[in-house]
Amino acid sequence: MKKKFYISLLACLVLFFYKALSQQNYTLQSSYGGDYMEEVASIIPNQFNDLVIIGPTSSFPSIPPIGINAQFYVTKITSPGNQSWGVVEGDLDELDLPFAAIETYDNKYLAVGYASYQGTPNQIPGDIRLLKIDEDGNIVYSKLIEYGGVTSAGRDICYTPDGNYLITGERIDSFAWKHYPLLTKINENGDVIWTKDYKQDTIVSTYRIRQAHDGGYFALGQNSVYLSNSVLVRYSEDGEVLWWKDLRDMGEGYDGIEMIYDLEIDSEGNLFIIVNGHFTTYIPLACLNQAAEFSYLLEMNPSGEVIKRKIFCSSNAGPTVFNDLVITTDGGIFLSSRIGVLKLNADWETEWQLDNIFEEGIEYQVKKIGQFEDNSFYGVGEVVKGDNNTDYFIVRIPEDGVNSVTTILNNKEILSVYPNPASNILTIELSIPDIAEYKIYDITGQLIHQSTIKTPTTTIDITSLAVGIYVIQLQTQQGVVSKKFVKQ
Repeated sequence: MKKKFYISLLACLVLFFYKALSQQNYTLQSSYGGDYMEEVASIIPNQFNDLVIIGPTSSFPSIPPIGINAQFYVTKITSPGNQSWGVVEGDLDELDLPFAAIETYDNKYLAVGYASYQGTPNQIPGDIRLLKIDEDGNIVYSKLIEYGGVTSAGRDICYTPDGNYLITGERIDSFAWKHYPLLTKINENGDVIWTKDYKQDTIVSTYRIRQAHDGGYFALGQNSVYLSNSVLVRYSEDGEVLWWKDLRDMGEGYDGIEMIYDLEIDSEGNLFIIVNGHFTTYIPLACLNQAAEFSYLLEMNPSGEVIKRKIFCSSNAGPTVFNDLVITTDGGIFLSSRIGVLKLNADWETEWQLDNIFEEGIEYQVKKIGQFEDNSFYGVGEVVKGDNNTDYFIVRIPEDGVNSVTTILNNKEILSVYPNPASNILTIELSIPDIAEYKIYDITGQLIHQSTIKTPTTTIDITSLAVGIYVIQLQTQQGVVSKKFVKQ
């Protein structure tokens, strides 16, 4: 009898702490943006736990938005939450929308999206816009890829084995009202190597592309013939369609409206797909008598055969609609929802979740997520600051999701490094009373030296370092901070 009592008590305590965890919330310290709209389209982390955020903006120059104007906005936020630089590019009072970005082979950032034609504000037709930024926030190039009057958009970008890049998206035949999957291969300078589209008697756009481990590419898109349905396309390295699978025909789609959200590939070459939608007529038994909103998670092998599936509907405890998917270092799945994040273990069972991240009254959604090299997680999203005003926010989440979420939205300068440039002696000054481990990396990311700081001000002998640019990174109780310095 006592054994049963203690088991019941333990179960209640576990449930209590789990609920307490999922209901905790935090103060929004800061956000990034202007007076009007900033939205998150893509994020790029680096080895120093900095984040480059790419999205559309209507705040720069700061004038009230008229119509649906937007421009490309690229900003770099350092680990302690300081904005390093911000770049705005696009035609003023026209529609320029970035959809994806990638770190380039030469350690720069390349964003791809859509741009309306000059002189046709807020209207289609339009072209693919490319924007390349260096690590200091300088524009390397901004150019359009035109298709002779045919509307096109770049939705995602990935690497190719020969040192180039492949853009997936759509090509629109406005007269026939058809969307064709589009592939465009470009080089480092943004010059087109080849372009191919796959014309079917249908309406299909592709939104995600990933390089397959055994050669070629996978693209995930949407077929609008049956209301809306997810499709998976396998391409060869030359951009030829090898096969095409409609997830509805495979029994994986549901009778409703679907929107694909993410596609990732694990170390074994298997595909992980997250899809959101609304039921229309047929509803699975697990979701009967529930709201029409649903999501499903799929694992597929490289041949497109389903290995595992999981459906999320409103009968489940937790979120039902997801914005982003990450395969974690422990083989689990990390998902972002409108109001929080969900961590699944390798068996797709809920390991932990954080909902209602910020204090009551703040309207927000988590759009993009990722995992730092120290295995902690981050979430990037949008917070409503007022009418026609949304900003970026960033939160950092510990690996186990149990400790307090620490924001990296802190504009206080934690770390000072001087003199800069330095010849022999470099002084490190912390504004917090903290024992910290520091590491010095060269510009290629190679670890050069590491030690421990035990006082707020410490000097380092850098005489033996070669002339060049270095990064000093500190791990403190407040998070990871980093600074560049020059050895002269």
